[in-house]
Amino acid sequence: MKKLIVTILLLPISILSQWTQISTINSPELKAVKFFNEHTGIVAGQGGIWRSTNSGVNWTQVLSGHTLYSVSFPDISIGYAVGDSGIIFKTTNAGLNWNQIGIGVTSKRLNTVSFPSVNTGWIMGESGKILYTFNGGTSFTNQSNGDTTYEVNYLHMANGTTGYYCGSSSANAETFGVTGNGGINWLYTFFMAGNILNATSNIPGLGGYALAVGTNGRIRRTTTNGTTWTVITSPVSVQLNHIVFLDANTGYIAGNSGNILKTTNSGLNWVIDATVTANNLKCISFINANTAWAVGSNGVVIRMGIPVGINSNSNIQTYTLEQNFPNPFNPQTKIVVEIPARGLIKLVVYDVIGNEIITIVNNEVNAGIYEYNFDGGKYSSGVYAYRLFINNQFIDSKKMTLIK
Repeated sequence: MKKLIVTILLLPISILSQWTQISTINSPELKAVKFFNEHTGIVAGQGGIWRSTNSGVNWTQVLSGHTLYSVSFPDISIGYAVGDSGIIFKTTNAGLNWNQIGIGVTSKRLNTVSFPSVNTGWIMGESGKILYTFNGGTSFTNQSNGDTTYEVNYLHMANGTTGYYCGSSSANAETFGVTGNGGINWLYTFFMAGNILNATSNIPGLGGYALAVGTNGRIRRTTTNGTTWTVITSPVSVQLNHIVFLDANTGYIAGNSGNILKTTNSGLNWVIDATVTANNLKCISFINANTAWAVGSNGVVIRMGIPVGINSNSNIQTYTLEQNFPNPFNPQTKIVVEIPARGLIKLVVYDVIGNEIITIVNNEVNAGIYEYNFDGGKYSSGVYAYRLFINNQFIDSKKMTLIK
């Protein structure tokens, strides 16, 4: 009988600040990610929206059939997502359910959304489209900066009055704009041929300071709300897609070829913080200075601050055997086990008639969430069962399907 190849991914609990790939979602490209705490978050992109409650290890699709480019959550419950053909969605229960709003407002592709409060927000996109709402999306009004010949790629509203956007013209030129009066006026302050700007952010606590990033490793920095700019030397020449600042000093950039850049001096200098995947990274979400997620092409999800093998165990109350993901699978899948107390764990795979195929693990472990990967590439298609035993007592069993 052919052997099932098993790879166990368990890292020591002392590893707390390393970027690691933790999962892959069935999407050609994930474009946005938002985590509310160390357990719960959502991602959006080609194919819809997915939600995780175990730190990004497993995902459940909660919205399908759409390509979404951006999400904004002014608080943990209320969020907005925008995408192709003027689509706008809203959730009021932390991403569990999504309802379409703003139907018929526009047919333009919407690239970016930013809500500084639950009712007040802006949406921008194709042909310079700017939509504004003051009532949580019950109605939208059009705003204008007087130019409809370019694409707004990213919007960052620092608060209800001050906001920054960036994008590109039809001639592939960098564009940037700013408002200081809640979008009544948008000042078109920058135009420079040769690159496209993909994202921008202000620097918290430093009035007038902002950065914008884009193609060919472009990093621009302003201390005057965009009236003058300095080009910052980048350690990479790849396209840069997203930038966030955690405080007045520390910021991160996500880019192509798995590059994550970091600054600790307000964006004056940048270093490569990680390259843990070859996939292009489109968005980063931080919940604190040490814990973050990033997503990108081929459905990649990477994480910093929680070890891959062991997640936080503070909320684990019962022994739980998760459904393998993906299922059906070909040829790799993952099994997650939650352990509330130290004990002898045994995880066994059986064929369809009950013959034991392999014991994945059989040793004592501490409380935690454990993720086991295995590869059925050399095994025949069919239905298999995997069973969890704790201290030699049966806990649970689930089925999984290998399809080739």
